[in-house]
Amino acid sequence: MFLTTTANQKFWNPAEKTLFLGEWCKLHRDREIWSQMEYEVLPFNWEERQQVIQSSGYINKLYSKYLKVLSKRFNELHQVDYDLRYWRIIIGPWLFYFLTGLYDRYLSIRSAIGLGTVTNTWLPENPSFPHIPKDYDAFVNWNSNDDYNLYLYSWIIRELDGIPYETKNETLHLPQVKYVPIPKGVKFFLKSSLYPLLQKIPERYKRIVLVSSYFQFWDLFRLQLSLRQIPILFSPPEVPTVAPDLTTRSQLKLIGGKNEFETLAEKLIALQLPTAYVESYKSTHQTALEYFPKKPKVILTSNSLFAEEGFKFWAAHHVSLGAKLAGVQHGGGYGTRKVDSVTYNEIRACDRYYTWGWKLNGSPKTRPLPAGKLIGLKKIKTESKGNLLVIGISNPRYAFQWNGGDTVGPHMGNYFNEQIRFFQNLESGIQTQFVFRLYPHDYDWDVTSRLLEIEPRFKTYTGKQSMMSQLKQSRLCVSTNNSTTFLETLTINHPTVVFWNFEHCPLRKNVQPYFDELRKTGILHDTPESAASMINKVFNNPAEWWNGPAVQKTIKTFCERFALSRPHPLRDWKKELLALSKEK
Repeated sequence: MFLTTTANQKFWNPAEKTLFLGEWCKLHRDREIWSQMEYEVLPFNWEERQQVIQSSGYINKLYSKYLKVLSKRFNELHQVDYDLRYWRIIIGPWLFYFLTGLYDRYLSIRSAIGLGTVTNTWLPENPSFPHIPKDYDAFVNWNSNDDYNLYLYSWIIRELDGIPYETKNETLHLPQVKYVPIPKGVKFFLKSSLYPLLQKIPERYKRIVLVSSYFQFWDLFRLQLSLRQIPILFSPPEVPTVAPDLTTRSQLKLIGGKNEFETLAEKLIALQLPTAYVESYKSTHQTALEYFPKKPKVILTSNSLFAEEGFKFWAAHHVSLGAKLAGVQHGGGYGTRKVDSVTYNEIRACDRYYTWGWKLNGSPKTRPLPAGKLIGLKKIKTESKGNLLVIGISNPRYAFQWNGGDTVGPHMGNYFNEQIRFFQNLESGIQTQFVFRLYPHDYDWDVTSRLLEIEPRFKTYTGKQSMMSQLKQSRLCVSTNNSTTFLETLTINHPTVVFWNFEHCPLRKNVQPYFDELRKTGILHDTPESAASMINKVFNNPAEWWNGPAVQKTIKTFCERFALSRPHPLRDWKKELLALSKEK
């Protein structure tokens, strides 16, 4: 059989029987082509939950091992003397996700070899220069790209022995991260006029720094002023684009792998480290220190620990000098997912980690506080004759965070089928009032066409109207995964039904009682059929069910643990941040 690794048809051979490496190869818009081929599809690596758990533990150990070695190598390379935690903040997110994704790619190729039936595949010519992302953002962007994955698969095939191949003179196209320029107007005025003035403000007004904290704008402003601090409203400059230096990178090469994958990974890590950490390290470091406050005591953020390189460089430097780093939960699923290395690695980088109500056993770092993202949400009046609003999701076709709690990679195909089953089990009158709100990123799933081809009555929405605006027009909401959505709808007390595939997204044992109570009251369901049956019962008057004492009590108990709110949330935050700033 001919092995096809991605959806790039320049490397397909329809004339031969084909082994597709995964469902990601078969784009829905190309179905007229692949449906005419004789083919098989390799099973997805992560169908068995036990394999996910074991592999997650393995990657965590490997991540810790390589982080220690790279920390020493980077200190030598850049002639600095930072500790392990400094490098965990800067390179940790990339290293963890790179190892996770690479292990998935490796297992796929190893499985294809194990079949013993692959006779040929086509690879792009070995590039004279490797494809290297400039920062974490570019890396994440590339991970959902066919050509970057083709490059990784080709690299693995060349390193392993077992798949015959021929090369084709075809150029790979890797997208550049598009940085949207700030439009002229209020934001342009703030950045061009106020930022230089903010730089002149004494440092004592910039000791508690909040960046990408997930607070609503005015809540953030009020909190900062109550702390007698000046809000930091601007993101740092982007990382410069520089050419990789392979001679420099040879100093970062890892050795000593204990198995085939580790030997392969050690070669590729040095080649794929973003240029922000290697070639442009010094310039990024210097720019970040000049841009942000000079003497912070407390640094608080949510997702800037991932994507904003300038912030990470600045935060890591000042943490090494004694500043406190506080992380904030930035989405649903945290504290509930059975396998969740992402959360653990975030917590390990921080002095304090503020959750939306839960605490991690054995970790004094985790402390519940009202969720900044949820503080500004207000209860809305439900439209008694409104529609049924279903909130959809989408994830990349290529898995690179399979150890979390989301529907990943080819599992998305199952997810789309579950939505069809849900729709088809609704009563006909409800189907006419059904609206499926699409996720902003399609990831080449071609979701609308895919769903309509199976069920022409399925109505999708892709407009600019916000979720909250749509909720005001609905009488009932349906959330289809373990995410922020249903925490938001429970917070505003909007009638909600939730269902997802618990085989793909299982829960931690200690949170099961909270979710069991949601099941008892009809909010949570394990199958699309059960969720549809519940909606058929309550759709004519969901408020009667929703406002019942048992349901309201369950919602209150659940939110206290996973979507915490308090009468004076900003006051609580002020007290906590002031206390943290005084800790030694």
